[in-house]
Amino acid sequence: MNQQLAPFDFEGRQVRIVTDAQGEPWFVAADVLSTISLDRKALERLDDDEKGVNSIHTPGGVQPGVKAGIAMAATLTCIHENTGLAIETLRRALPAANEPICSLNATQLGKLVGLSAKTTNLRLANLGLQVRNERDEWELTEIGEAWAEAMPYSRNGHSGYQILWNPTVAQEMREVA
Repeated sequence: MNQQLAPFDFEGRQVRIVTDAQGEPWFVAADVLSTISLDRKALERLDDDEKGVNSIHTPGGVQPGVKAGIAMAATLTCIHENTGLAIETLRRALPAANEPICSLNATQLGKLVGLSAKTTNLRLANLGLQVRNERDEWELTEIGEAWAEAMPYSRNGHSGYQILWNPTVAQEMREVA
């Protein structure tokens, strides 16, 4: 990770950011937690690939960080839990893992082609559009990134990415049937 801490202003509070080797921003977890009034136990809900430890010398010692999309999804969930405000529209504004605008999860996509969510996921994998990662979760392949996007989410104490598919992939699925 980049050893340079960059400040980011979130509603008048400073949140420090470092960048990893790929140039992806990671927010200093202590700053995020303080900003949304959570304690360090909230970090336990994050998966290992959603947090990291960076040995930057700060007054607080070694600082863990969280990916930007995950931090924003967790913030929206906190807002919803504390205010009851609907956040679905705001969630769609979060940064995605890639550019296409997509809207269907595997269940909804399956309904378009008459398949269950499980069969849909398997067919998408057979097309080379997604694979199971080491946590046994679906993850987009490079080819799949042209057909779907991984949207950050946070619910029921778990944060991650949900794959949303472009409806046009349904035609590709029908052709392989």
